[in-house]
Amino acid sequence: MLKTTPLIQTIIQFSLTVLSIIFIILYNLSLVDLALILLGYILVSGYGQSVFFHRYWSHKSFETFKIFEYIGTILGCMAFKGSPITWCGVHRQHHKYSDTNMDVHSPANGI
Repeated sequence: MLKTTPLIQTIIQFSLTVLSIIFIILYNLSLVDLALILLGYILVSGYGQSVFFHRYWSHKSFETFKIFEYIGTILGCMAFKGSPITWCGVHRQHHKYSDTNMDVHSPANGI
């Protein structure tokens, strides 16, 4: 499995964004094409990461059919935020140690 650091994840996301902008300019995409790109982004980041990695895997806040579990997990992995196990582990550590020196996402420690 590919292990990435937050810096590598940021570089990958930034590079894909720049490549997408170049692709849009070079191929003169229509509004329908742009809408489909936006829909894909919403599915990957919004549905995959926010709903499945965060709500489903980290907090177990709802139940779903197995096929939607697989689809949501795949979409979450496509967001380049690491594996579900890693993401959930870091997120649970964040909740356990909120706003302390051990909080991995504490605003007190900077970005």
